[in-house]
Amino acid sequence: MIAQILLLLFIVVRYQAALSNGVPVLLKVVPVDPRDLLRGDYVTLRYEISTIELALVKNTPTEYSNGDTVYVKLEKGEKFWNATAVDKKFHPTSASEIWLRGTKEYSWQEGFKVINLKFGIEQFFVPEGKGKIIEQARNAKNLSIEIRVTEKGIGLIKQVYANNQPVELNPVK
Repeated sequence: MIAQILLLLFIVVRYQAALSNGVPVLLKVVPVDPRDLLRGDYVTLRYEISTIELALVKNTPTEYSNGDTVYVKLEKGEKFWNATAVDKKFHPTSASEIWLRGTKEYSWQEGFKVINLKFGIEQFFVPEGKGKIIEQARNAKNLSIEIRVTEKGIGLIKQVYANNQPVELNPVK
């Protein structure tokens, strides 16, 4: 029993440390249309950095299979962070160089030549009644998410902004 409590405490402290010490990154959200009545109030997100032009991808695109772990280099733009490179090789995140870990979903080359990625920060549960506010802002392209990126490249949602205002989600702070 004590070991189980210590394990749970360790998980919470580790998550809190990652949120406190991770590098802050603001991402632009793009609309997506999910709905699942069985899961309660939750929001599904997609980010501008989820679709990346193959010109940014190191190596040849054929070396990337669906499900592969990839690392996306992020650089701060005027307001949001942008993807500037993708690599299968692990790159540790530091204050001067941000690499976000993701998974290749699929790619297509019908004139667009892009690769689609997931980062594990595409869905989250929200307090009852907050989902509609976030979905409306997302659909109006007025939603952004602040994440923290750990040195291993793991992204954690820190704050949601709808219409440039923070949305209270009762996150771990």
